[in-house]
This record gives sequence, structure tokens and C-alpha cells, in this order.
Amino acid sequence: MSFNQKVITVQKNNGADLFKSLATPVYRGSTIVFDDFDSFEERKKRQPDGFSYGITGSPTHRQLENLISDLEGSQNTVVLPSGQAALVLVLMSTLKGGDHVIVPDSCYGPLREFLTQHLEKLSIDITFCPPRNTTFIEQSIRENTRLILMESPCSLTMEVQDIEKVAEIARRHNLLTAIDNSWGGPLLSRPFRFGVDYVVEAVSKMMNGHSDVLLGSISSADDGHHAKLRSLQDIMGMYVSPDDCFLAIRGLETYSLRQEKQSRSSEVISRWLEKHPAIASVYHPGLESSEDYRLYKKYFKGFGSVFSFTLKDEKRLGEFFDSLTRFRIGASYGGTKSLIAYYSPESLSSRIYHEGTCSLIRLSIGLEESQLLIDDLAYALNKII
Repeated sequence: MSFNQKVITVQKNNGADLFKSLATPVYRGSTIVFDDFDSFEERKKRQPDGFSYGITGSPTHRQLENLISDLEGSQNTVVLPSGQAALVLVLMSTLKGGDHVIVPDSCYGPLREFLTQHLEKLSIDITFCPPRNTTFIEQSIRENTRLILMESPCSLTMEVQDIEKVAEIARRHNLLTAIDNSWGGPLLSRPFRFGVDYVVEAVSKMMNGHSDVLLGSISSADDGHHAKLRSLQDIMGMYVSPDDCFLAIRGLETYSLRQEKQSRSSEVISRWLEKHPAIASVYHPGLESSEDYRLYKKYFKGFGSVFSFTLKDEKRLGEFFDSLTRFRIGASYGGTKSLIAYYSPESLSSRIYHEGTCSLIRLSIGLEESQLLIDDLAYALNKII
């Protein structure tokens, strides 16, 4: 027998059953084999969470999904290639042509693009609502409304939605609710306690926490909803690398430690910015100065590590950014290294109810010492006063 033939055909016990790894094993594989004809013939009965083909996951995937379910307080979770993929899958699993969905006007930008550039072409009606106005949300409900989507706090402008009240409105009208919970994550916010049907996370952010994977998740309270999500994951080919799942599992082991440190630093830095003469406004709902402070205290435990601010004078905006040495310029958040990002008024122009005319600057606070970050911001701000 040739060497190649031996490699292909010879399968010996490699002792895997005796190697009890402390770390979660990484199972890579596209193809699953079956012991006999009957088990292959009935393989679809293994779904939604059994193993019939690699695209719907391996034991590594299930380990991550179970951990996220425990954190969320949910029955089920599906992990997906990104937070955006998770949002798209919720929409595709709940809506069909002729349906209507209600979405906060300050939602995540790529989600808005998917809604307006793709779902509208499928004859799905969309209403963008002022995120804080629950009366507007209820008045927007039509006979064909199927889903109310929330994001709290909303992207960039950080409005907090009244999750419990919106969920009550939805139940009264026999509608589904979903929320993008990426900003707070399950350590700061657990929307299932308030009656939400789907919770979406960008696992890439705080949960993984190291800026090295793209992952998303959808947790659900209903087994039927979960089965439909798993089926669509299969049909749409939304495969997740088991190596990325392993990294996210490892990230979750330090999640609470990182969250505590980053929250503490964020509170110190945001309060310092509020007092700086170059700052016009600081957008963090955990600050007493925020109009959302009361709702924030109801729905969030702790101080989130992402917030925005505006400058009184933007003439030397570029110089401010280029003077920073500890903050890296990048459009993400939740990692160990602090980031800063710029959003022009034009980038917010698609929002119907946004009244601001200033650029927004968003900070993601990492694990660096807060005083070092304050010194970095002070140096850059003082150069443009």
C-alpha cells in the first residue's frame, strides 16, 4: 500500500478519548461521517443543534453558543460570521414580502443600508422611528407589521430605548421584538428579562475583546425561532470558523475582568471630558447629564466603555486626531486597545430625526491606565483650543 493510500484509508485510534484537554478542543471539519445507512438517512433529524454537516457547527461552536446562552439567560444561541450577519439573519427569518418592520432611526449604519437598499426591493416596508419615542413606535404599527427592532443604546448618538415598554407594545399587537445588544453586552444588559424575543450581539466586540475575530450571535427564547435560524444559517451558508469560536471562548474567560476595568476607565474619562473647555457635549447615557440616565439605570448594570463627544470648534479636527499617540484611529470598539473614530455630519444625514450639525467623535476605552489616556486627550485637545 502506498504512503498516500495509507494516509487516506488507515484510521487508527489516536487516543483522543484519553486526552482530556483543559482548553476547549477545536473541531475542524466540513464533512461528518455516519456509522450506518439509517443514521445517514435520518441525519436531518439531528437539527437544529445536532451534527449533520459542518456548516451548522461542531462541538467547538456549541460550546461557544452554550456559554453565550448562559450569559444572556436564553434557551438557544446561533453563532454567525459577524454582528451584521446576525442582524440580517434575524430579519430574513422573521420577514417576508409585504411585511412591515419598525427600526430606530439611529440604528447601526450597515443595517440601515441593508434595509433600504435590499429589503425594500423585496417589498418589505420600513419605518424609522425616533428611538426614545415609544408612542411613535406604537402609532407606526400597521396590519402588516411583523417585527420591532431595537438598538440600545443606539449607534453613535447613544439614545436608550425603553425596552420593556416596547416589548409590552409588541406583545399587545402580537409582534416579535429583537434588539442589538452589542454596546452593553450580556454583562451590562440582559434584555430577555424584559420580554424581548431575539438578542443580537457583535461577539467581535467586548465578548471576544481582542480585535482579532469577526463573530456575531443570535439568542432566542423560543425553540421554534431557534430552529428557523439554524435552518437559515445552513441555507445561507453563514459558516463560522471553529478557530474563531475558540478565540471567542478564550476571550469570554476574561470578559468580566476586562469589562470592569474598561467601564471604570470610561467613567473617569467621560467625566473628565465633560469639564474640558474644548468639549461641547459628551454622549454617554450613564452620565447624570444625559436625558437617558433614568432609563440607563433601569436597563444597564455598570458603565459602558464606548461613548461619543463633540468639539466646540472643529476647524483643527485633523490636528486633534493626529496629535493622539495612545488612541488608535479605527472604527470598532470593545478591544483591549483604545480607539477613536470620526463621523462627519454627512455620514449621519440619512437619519430622519437627527438634529445635530456637528461631527461626532467616538471613543472605545481599552485596558490602558485611564490617566495615560486622559493625558493623551488633554495634549491633543489643548493643541486646538
